[in-house]
Amino acid sequence: MFELSTHVPTLDVLEKVDLSPYHALYLGDPTCPMVPGNISSDPVLVERALQLAKEEGKKCYLSLYAEPRNRDLPWLEELLEKVAHLPLDGIEVHNLGLVRMVRRLGLSFPIHLGVFANLYTHETAKLLYNMGVVRVFPNPELSLEEVDYIRTHAPTQVTLQIHGKIPLGISEDCFILEYSGGKRCQEVCFEPHWLVSGKWKLKNIGRATLSGKDLCLIEYLGSLYWRGFRVFYIQTLRESPEYIET
Repeated sequence: MFELSTHVPTLDVLEKVDLSPYHALYLGDPTCPMVPGNISSDPVLVERALQLAKEEGKKCYLSLYAEPRNRDLPWLEELLEKVAHLPLDGIEVHNLGLVRMVRRLGLSFPIHLGVFANLYTHETAKLLYNMGVVRVFPNPELSLEEVDYIRTHAPTQVTLQIHGKIPLGISEDCFILEYSGGKRCQEVCFEPHWLVSGKWKLKNIGRATLSGKDLCLIEYLGSLYWRGFRVFYIQTLRESPEYIET
C-alpha cells in the first residue's frame, strides 16, 4: 500500500486542478463550514464531488467540520444521514463526539482522525482504534521519531505530512472576517492573509492558522517508505492550482 492524499475543498478545485498525483482526496474544507462552495457542508456537493473523483479512480474521504459546537451537531447529523448511501471510502473527523455520532448512526465507513484532533500518543491511538478509528494524523509538532513510535505501537494507520504548511491551530472565530471591514466570506475567504511580525510569519485561512513556511520532506519519501510509512499527505488548503498540481 502507498497513498498520497490532500484536501479538495470545492468542486471548482476538483474540476479545474490536475489532481493526478494524488491517490486519495479528502472532500471538503474541515476548517470552516462557511467556506464558499465547501463540499462537506452540502450533501448535494458531496455526491457530485464523489462522482467526479471516482471517475478519476480516486479514493474519497468526507472531511467533516473540525471545530463543531453543539449547535452544529444537528446539521452534521443530517449531512451524515444524507450521504450514508454513497460509496465513500471513509469519514475524517477531528472531534470525538463525531466519532460517536458516526457509530450511533450505524454508518460502516472507516473513520480517520484528522490533524486538528491533537493526537500525541500511541495510547490515544489504541483507544480510538477500539472506537472504530482506523487512521490517525498525529499532531504536527511531534518529531518524526514520535510519529514513528505511534505507527509501530498502535494498530491504526498513521498519516504523515510530507509537504505544505503545517496546521497549527483552529478556532470557531474567523480572524479574516473579523478584520474584513464588513466584507462577505465570498469576498475575502480565498485571498491570502498573513500574520507578520519582524521575521515571524504565519498564514491565516480564516478559522485556522498555518505555518508561514512549507514543510518539505518529499526528498526523503523513499527512506520514509522503507521505514514503514505508507500514508502520506500534502497540505494544499488555500493554495494556488499550480501549487496543488506540483
